[in-house]
Amino acid sequence: MLKGDAILVSFRGETFRFDRTPPRQGAETADGSGTVTAPMPGMIVEVLAKPGLEFKRGAKLAVLEAMKTQLPITMPFDGRVESVAAQAGRQVEQDAVLLIVKPMETA
Repeated sequence: MLKGDAILVSFRGETFRFDRTPPRQGAETADGSGTVTAPMPGMIVEVLAKPGLEFKRGAKLAVLEAMKTQLPITMPFDGRVESVAAQAGRQVEQDAVLLIVKPMETA
C-alpha cells in the first residue's frame, strides 16, 4: 500500500514501512558538479568516452560489471566529456569518480 512517500507492507501480522528515496544518480546522472560516479563496486570492462567528445543524454560512456551483470554508465545530459578516470580492467568502489562531464552551452 502506498502512503505518501512510503510503502507499507504487511507480513505475518507485522507492518513494515519503506520510505521512498529519489533514484540514485550513479549510472545515469551526475551531481551538480558534473561528476559521474560508480553506482556500485565492480570492474570497468569498457570505456567509450574520451575527453572532448560530445554525447547526448543517455549515450553509453562506459560499462561496469558487477555480480556478473554489465551496467552501462550513461551520459546524464547533453554535454561534453571533460576528463575520464575510468580504465578498462580496473576495479572501482561505489561512488568512485569515473568521468567529469560538462553540459552543452544553451543559446
